Amino acid sequence: MRTAGPLPPLWWGQCVAPCWPDLQLTLAGSATQLLLLDLQPRQRAAALARLQPFARRHRLQLQPTPETRLQPWLQRLFARFPEPPRQVCWLALGTAFQRRVWQALQEIPPGQTRSYGQLAAAIGQPTACRAVARALAANPLLWLQPCHRIVPATGGLGGFRAGSTIKRQLLVQEGWIDDITARFGC
Repeated sequence: MRTAGPLPPLWWGQCVAPCWPDLQLTLAGSATQLLLLDLQPRQRAAALARLQPFARRHRLQLQPTPETRLQPWLQRLFARFPEPPRQVCWLALGTAFQRRVWQALQEIPPGQTRSYGQLAAAIGQPTACRAVARALAANPLLWLQPCHRIVPATGGLGGFRAGSTIKRQLLVQEGWIDDITARFGC
């Protein structure tokens, strides 16, 4: 994870998500670093609506790129699906607290989950459950920073920006559960 220094020229692009044909994948980054990976229903306007405030908040100038230029990134990202790639460099744009939360997510192996409280304790702030939840909601790299592995201690799936159906699919694909309805009744 890179967190300092001048930003290189940045691009953004959209395509159908390789593993989820009903979802739009929005990527943004540089030649060597990924800045944003977002999954949304296939509605271009919705994905752009999320990307524009993100770019303004971080003072980024993003240039559109054709879908064909996304292919090298897609190959690197999805080569070992459902496991996220280990060797992708990304730029963490967030507060120091958010970056600590996102870094702690990397320690949760595929097929395992943690509660919001366990994640808060892992970063040394066991009473910061709600702040952890807000940091997860701001996670710019869905699936790569695996916020889908965080579930409520009381049961159920909890929230996920891409929706509970995608969260359920990711957890099933990672082998956390064979049938989520048997585990939580949802």
